[in-house]
Amino acid sequence: MAVIETSLHRKYQEDTWGLQEALREVISNGIDGEARNRFEGRGEFALEYKPRSKVLVVKNRGITVPAKALLLGTSESRGRDDTIGTFGEGLPMALLVMARLGMDVTIFNGDEKWTPIIHQSEQYGEPVLAVKTRQLLKNRGGFEVHVGGISKDEYTEIRRRFLSLDPDYDAASAVAPTSWDNTRILIQPQYKGRLYNKGVFVRSRPDLWFGYDLAMDLNRDRQLMDEHELKAKVSDMLSDAVKNSPDQFRPLVEQALYEEQDSMEANDAYSYLTYNDDFVQYMGDQFVLRYGEDAVPVYNMEEAREAEFVGKRGIVVSTLMMKLVYRVAGTLATFKKRSGEATRKVIQRSDMSESEWSNIERALALIKSVGDFGLNIRIVEFNNENLRGTYREGDSRIDLSRKVLSNFNDTLKVLVHEICHAQGGDGSHDHGEAQLDLMIKIIAVQAQMIPEAAA
Repeated sequence: MAVIETSLHRKYQEDTWGLQEALREVISNGIDGEARNRFEGRGEFALEYKPRSKVLVVKNRGITVPAKALLLGTSESRGRDDTIGTFGEGLPMALLVMARLGMDVTIFNGDEKWTPIIHQSEQYGEPVLAVKTRQLLKNRGGFEVHVGGISKDEYTEIRRRFLSLDPDYDAASAVAPTSWDNTRILIQPQYKGRLYNKGVFVRSRPDLWFGYDLAMDLNRDRQLMDEHELKAKVSDMLSDAVKNSPDQFRPLVEQALYEEQDSMEANDAYSYLTYNDDFVQYMGDQFVLRYGEDAVPVYNMEEAREAEFVGKRGIVVSTLMMKLVYRVAGTLATFKKRSGEATRKVIQRSDMSESEWSNIERALALIKSVGDFGLNIRIVEFNNENLRGTYREGDSRIDLSRKVLSNFNDTLKVLVHEICHAQGGDGSHDHGEAQLDLMIKIIAVQAQMIPEAAA
């Protein structure tokens, strides 16, 4: 019996690697072994689980692993696009973790048996990973890793970490194709937020709409290395899928945009969608179908209230959604400009009923009681029957729809709204505050006019 001592300290990556990470590496090595040797007809990979004994077996037929594989940095996968590992740490790291956890691990390597242990090193004076080896009487014909004490749930989870092993993975229905080799968008609900790299699970991201199988360089603990690169890759993949698979993918993206507008993807990673003209047209058309011809996209509730005054129904959307739909659905600013040019007829005093004249006089009297705003008021009929009022900045004039005169409260409300525009309001929070302040002053004046006995 011999002992191969490594330089991996017992505590190395103690806080970042657990059993699932160790099993992931053992299986990744098995998959890589098949990829490296498939043209020679060797290395066939197999994964078995024995539920009674709770043993997981990872096999590669017809190949063996040299002792140097226990050295860090000896990966045979470096530079290969069809393999997963890069740094040469997978096998020794996996053995370290399982030995540290006290797992029952046996490796059959051709005609040798390997057993990983935590060994007190005389050379270093510290506990390190070591592998006990002994010769077998019979060659097992390949490389096999047997791990005991694996529950059925743990086995199910480890299979989920490999798309090629996941029983729920269906390439036909689960994947949106992209133009880049080895990249896929996983559209089945169970993959939402799951990131894979070359078919191997990396981590979950709850701010992602779909699952993604990427082809990126990873760091040593298998986490994606560069956040900016990740976002750019996800953006490119989605834009590509929207373009190449419109019937399959556009409705999915539309649903995600409406349901998860505050997610990372909506506000960051998918910015390139704004430059896809076909998709912009599609989203604009769908916005109109969803909300109707009278709908206009707006940024906030204050703008939604503004939309009412130009006969539109404001729909609050995200910044990205605004970029995607405004070319078809229009903007609030556009409709406000059009409404200012939409006067059909000016109404004279002689054309008004007594109740209409009474309502406008009463509203103007209340407003003048709290301030002299120096504005001209004109009663008109608009081409747009839903339009209630507009402020013409060049003429310092408010055009008021005759239809609001039938109700005093409507008359006062529209006048206050347009006066606040005249004072510099722009549909922002400050504009809302100005309306509120003016209404409070008017209410105070009205209260003073009520006799004490009535109060």
